Amino acid sequence: MAVILLAIVLTIITGAYFFGRNLSRAVWLVLFILSLIALVWLLVAYRSVGI
Repeated sequence: MAVILLAIVLTIITGAYFFGRNLSRAVWLVLFILSLIALVWLLVAYRSVGI
């Protein structure tokens, strides 16, 4: 699930650059928070597996 969340964030960012749209500061903040949540989620998952 965390990988899907990271993929969605990256897709939005690259799509916005490709179509030349500037993202507002609030949108960047939301994307940053979502990616942080996904990264923490991945770290917790790896720690629980024991890698």
